[in-house]
Amino acid sequence: MRTHVYATVARNSRSAIQPFLMADTEAIADRFISWRDALPDIGMFVDDVIFDIQLPTPRKRIIQAAAKLASEPNDNKFHHNQHFLQVFAMSYTLGYHALKQGRMDGRKLDNLFAAALIHDRGHDGGVNGTKYRLDEHLRNAFNSGYQALKTSREKKDSIGNTFASVMKGINQSSGSIINQFRLENIAFQESKSSLSKAGASPKDLAIIEALVLATDVTKDFSDPHAISPAESLEQYVQTGKRELVHPKLRILVDEDYVDVGLMLQDADVAPSYLNVESAGYSSDCLAEERGKEPVPEDTWFFLKQICHGQCSSISGKAVLQPCLDKVMGVYDKAVTGMPSKSEFKIP
Repeated sequence: MRTHVYATVARNSRSAIQPFLMADTEAIADRFISWRDALPDIGMFVDDVIFDIQLPTPRKRIIQAAAKLASEPNDNKFHHNQHFLQVFAMSYTLGYHALKQGRMDGRKLDNLFAAALIHDRGHDGGVNGTKYRLDEHLRNAFNSGYQALKTSREKKDSIGNTFASVMKGINQSSGSIINQFRLENIAFQESKSSLSKAGASPKDLAIIEALVLATDVTKDFSDPHAISPAESLEQYVQTGKRELVHPKLRILVDEDYVDVGLMLQDADVAPSYLNVESAGYSSDCLAEERGKEPVPEDTWFFLKQICHGQCSSISGKAVLQPCLDKVMGVYDKAVTGMPSKSEFKIP
């Protein structure tokens, strides 16, 4: 049974949110560990953050509505209430960091908060393809490439080539198994009415929807030129070309929310790499959710192929990149025997 971590702490005290306010990643990792056995009341935690940044009452109601949705119980092993609160807390850390540097305003911050709280609502434990099927094919493709690398380390691109060829064969033999935005659409559509009733404007809703959709990392892994919706925002940062952004995310370019979208991407995955222990724990929970046995290669795949070894947002690079580098170094050595900065790449 989960209990309230800070039920006896005076309301609006900074003690509950101090590690996140200070961007103290070691303390944040410890706090997340404590939440496994004693999850805070999400509404209370959110109220403490709202009080700290002094959101006006109309905007406050939107975040509180999202917090209520995030508090609904579910049976997922990974995409559950603790994950929702972790992503919100990391969004607060990154958003406050940007706010102090003058790169964030209050409206952007509260839209980020709302998106963080609802981004995985209604998650069914599957992936954006036929449930479990895409994940199984990825595992098979990855393991084939991993074995090739172990037997021939001189050919550092062998795993990438094997991975791409296996995925190409999968797609040709079984047809498309990718369904971008499947889970993200569920999350937003199941939350839209509540946010609207709480006072979110049509423009707010459009932005929150795009922020949620921007967390989708689905793509055709057999195509080395394919990019996920999440990656399309990063391509915009690199090139300044709006046409490279997924059409459903272009409102983030038009409304100057690109870095906010990248913050949510970072906040979504950061709890899984704050330290080695958190990486292993997250991998175990995700494997259990999908009915699989956890293996280190899965975590390594996540760090290499999903995170690409780097944070996306400006604040993420400043606050979280050192954590990611350390965890990647450990998994690089454990899985491949190569140092973190090797030439090894997955296409």
